[in-house]
Amino acid sequence: MKNAVIFIAASHFNQPISLYFQGLARALVQAGHTVHFLADKKQQSTAPSKLYSLYFWPSERPTGFKDALFLRSQILTYKPHIIISSFAAVNWCLLIGAYKRVPIRIAWVHTLSSQIKADTSYSAIWQNFLWLRKRWIYTFATHIFVNSSATKKDFEKSIGISKPIFVRPYLLERESKPVLNFSERVALILCVGRLDLSKGQEVLLRAWALLKSEFPQTVVQFVGAGPQKEMLHKLSIELGLQSCVLFSGQLSLDRVYDLMSRALVHVCPSQAEALGLVNIEALAFGTPVVASATGGILDVIEEDKQGFLFAPGQVDDLALSLKKLLKDQSLWQRCSHAAKARFVEKFSYAESIEHHINEITILVSGL
Repeated sequence: MKNAVIFIAASHFNQPISLYFQGLARALVQAGHTVHFLADKKQQSTAPSKLYSLYFWPSERPTGFKDALFLRSQILTYKPHIIISSFAAVNWCLLIGAYKRVPIRIAWVHTLSSQIKADTSYSAIWQNFLWLRKRWIYTFATHIFVNSSATKKDFEKSIGISKPIFVRPYLLERESKPVLNFSERVALILCVGRLDLSKGQEVLLRAWALLKSEFPQTVVQFVGAGPQKEMLHKLSIELGLQSCVLFSGQLSLDRVYDLMSRALVHVCPSQAEALGLVNIEALAFGTPVVASATGGILDVIEEDKQGFLFAPGQVDDLALSLKKLLKDQSLWQRCSHAAKARFVEKFSYAESIEHHINEITILVSGL
């Protein structure tokens, strides 16, 4: 089969993962396929594309019975050959897709089991139930796509079912902009991510407490919201950092990218991380990265090339890596050049989307 009808069930917002799936939909249409995009029902959806059809689930999170009926109706109407699903849409897409005998059912996995356990507020009993349910649901997938080699290993170990697994990191569509050099940037250390326990922002605060006297004009800015905000704010006061630490909350993607393009360093101190998409975003702007040597981050950042890696939770190592980059402009410039080159080589939509399309084309050819 050369041409297929493909459902993509994902969010349709102005956020990096959502934009990746929107780009994937356009590329699949340009490759000759018909795409129907099933999006979360939320107000901030990006404008629909003329290349593919856009539909909205009845619920904001497609987990209810009416969402199952909606999907069944869409399948009966358009008869898809492939369903690609992510996040909350995975459950119904696999179950109803299998029931209606959709030939190829792809579940996209992008979170480590350790992250879920660290950040959940559920009881251990309820967590175990949800995990057993998820394991059962994944048995209805024909293929699993993951965002990193770490996620692949985690899925194989924690889910323990035999399915073809493809590693496909998310790609970014970025317009070509000149990378700012050290002297053109502001004295800013940026840390973008949810304020959750697994993200490890406390480590950055403690590291900066060791460095603030050496870099009195530099600000550490946290972008993101989450349950750890109050604790992190109190810790910044206890460490005497209130004059040089800023908690910005949620910002628009354009604002985040503006900060990334002008920051001297992006820090990702996660205790566990499936990929670390924020690090790829930093690379796109030639911004050096200092990150935990854990999980999918190791697929993105190479030690002493695009920045530095440190063992999760190691305050002194993080502080030393930041000090190196802030004090040595030639080192910073080398890492900046390597960051941009790494992005273009591995994570640029323009350079790599064809590889992602080829995987799906091979699956289609077997129908």
